[in-house]
Amino acid sequence: MSDAYSSSNSLDPEAGFTRASSVGQAAQDLRAAATEKAREFASATAEQAAALKERATEKASQIKNVATEKAQHLRETAVEQWHETRDKAKELHVTAEDYIRQHPTKTVLSALGIGFLIGLIVRR
Repeated sequence: MSDAYSSSNSLDPEAGFTRASSVGQAAQDLRAAATEKAREFASATAEQAAALKERATEKASQIKNVATEKAQHLRETAVEQWHETRDKAKELHVTAEDYIRQHPTKTVLSALGIGFLIGLIVRR
C-alpha cells in the first residue's frame, strides 16, 4: 500500500513545501483558522446574548408596568366595591331598625315562627 504522503512525488515541488514542513504548516494553519473561527463564534454569541438580555430586560419591564397598572386598577375597583357594600349594609341596617320600630308585634311573632321552624329542622 502506498500512502499519498509517503512519496515525495505526490507533493507539488513548485509549492516549495517539503513533506514534513507542509504537514506541520497545514496543521498550524488549520489550528489558526479554527482558533479564529472560535473567536468569531464567541464574539457573535456574546453579541447575541447581550441583545437577547436587553430584549428580555425590556420585556420584563413592560410586563412589570402592565402588571402594576392592572393591580392598581383592581385595587381601586375593590375599594369602590367595599365602600358601596358597606353603604348598602348601613342602609339595610337602618331600614331594618325602622321596620322593627314600626311593626314590633309582627317582628317578634315572625322571629318566634322562624325559630320554631329552625328547631324542628334541627331535631330531624
